[in-house]
Amino acid sequence: MALEMIPDRPGREAVFEPLLDELLALFSPDWVQSERMVGEHQHHRCEVKR
Repeated sequence: MALEMIPDRPGREAVFEPLLDELLALFSPDWVQSERMVGEHQHHRCEVKR
């Protein structure tokens, strides 16, 4: 059986990233986004936050 990746819907990261921000605030209130991440692509920021 071959597995196939399901492509992400357009704009998924724009909806998903704020949810990650809320979880970070709950579970890691001292976490601060590094200056290196400012301006990074949303996909990369989401991966770092995960």
